[in-house]
Amino acid sequence: MTEVQSVTALRAAVGRLDARDSQERVLRFFFDLPISSAWDVLNALRDEPTRLAAWSSDEDGCFVAGGVAWEQCFQGDSRFSAATVALSMLESVRCDLESKEADETLPYVLSGFAFRSQIDPSVDWEGWGDGRLWLPEWVVAEVGGTVRVVLNAFLGKQESSDRIIEDLSSRMQWLHQVVGKARGMESLESIHTVASSPDGEVAAKAAWGRRVGEAQNALEQGSVRKVVLARSERFSANQGSFDAVDTAFRMREQQKGCIVFFVRRRGGQAFVGATPEELIRRTGSEVATMSLAGTRRREDTDENADAALGAELLSSHKDRHEQQLVTQAIMEALFPVVEELVLSRVPEIAKLADVQHLRTRVEGRLRNDVSVFELADRLHPSPAVGGLPRVEALEWIEENEGLDRGWYAGPIGWIRPGGDGLLVIAIRSVLVDAEEATAFVGCGLVENSDPNSEWEESQAKLRPATRGLALRPHNEG
Repeated sequence: MTEVQSVTALRAAVGRLDARDSQERVLRFFFDLPISSAWDVLNALRDEPTRLAAWSSDEDGCFVAGGVAWEQCFQGDSRFSAATVALSMLESVRCDLESKEADETLPYVLSGFAFRSQIDPSVDWEGWGDGRLWLPEWVVAEVGGTVRVVLNAFLGKQESSDRIIEDLSSRMQWLHQVVGKARGMESLESIHTVASSPDGEVAAKAAWGRRVGEAQNALEQGSVRKVVLARSERFSANQGSFDAVDTAFRMREQQKGCIVFFVRRRGGQAFVGATPEELIRRTGSEVATMSLAGTRRREDTDENADAALGAELLSSHKDRHEQQLVTQAIMEALFPVVEELVLSRVPEIAKLADVQHLRTRVEGRLRNDVSVFELADRLHPSPAVGGLPRVEALEWIEENEGLDRGWYAGPIGWIRPGGDGLLVIAIRSVLVDAEEATAFVGCGLVENSDPNSEWEESQAKLRPATRGLALRPHNEG
């Protein structure tokens, strides 16, 4: 369908709304774009002053979304239940303008949540909030070899459809113009990666050792059985500026087997990551999650050494114990709402670009209709990013970690029409501004955890950010 044909069809479809009762509605209109990759649009819009989001995974494909047609922000401990109510409202007013063109595989709404609710966030995380659910103005996604677009508009009560026609038409024309300059990513070899941060490693390692020691005291006293200690590493863009879009492309190229996410606010600050960990996936009545814990580095140049590291991980009592704690907690959280829980008896080795983990997949069938956000409320924070017992571990983190995690280790993802969707745990991530970038990493501590080993593990987990973080010198434009 050409641009002119698309606009004509859109005007006709919206015009038919006049015969309906006046009510709030989310209007959706679908069309195709003549490009090969949805992420070409992300590259073309890198300098646009609008909210952008992007996603890429082996299982679910990729999409780029932009603008905000509707949004609701949530604060406090009831944020997941509030998100459930908001999602239900959006579902009840959803209206496909051309039902024969509707594609239920495209994301409907996007969401993101902080690791924990807090009243006074740090300067770094101001404006991100405890949680938010938003309907993008448009989504460009790859579906079965075709790049599809859905335009979204929120029509208020008694609101004339004339404004919606003009708004959607101009947005459609703008996207067709974007296609004209959309292109694949240039060679990443021209993008310079920051190799070190201004923070002294000696001082950072000493501070880490002290906090690990404090955690060991709590573990030995029995107040917690596991606690996840996080730290950050800050980078400065000397004689250049960080580029969040380039960083997303680099992570997508480098971190095979991970889900790459990208959320950029209107001001330009972006949260980018390549996570291996799904919090919850809902497909109809089927739900799936995973227990991910225990880490060894990868050995790039020696296959035998790499295999030995994996075998060592699989036979490690400490790592198997840590992973079992996470698995058991997930099963206990899901048991009241899920039946037929299935998991493997022995964890598998998940080999990623920089590290390898113990992973156990957990699957089940919902007893009743339970939303993705209700499931997230049961599971978050997973012991893989918080600890056990949950309340005591979170209290210890609050009092001892000394870090505003923001959206790091929080749930982030998308929901399709009908309620199916995916929330991942936002780890292996970096908060990117033009002048500064902050990478986050965490390690699970149990009794007898060694500070030096945990430091090395944290360094390995930082590699997706330190290898992916892109800096453009000023003279490159």
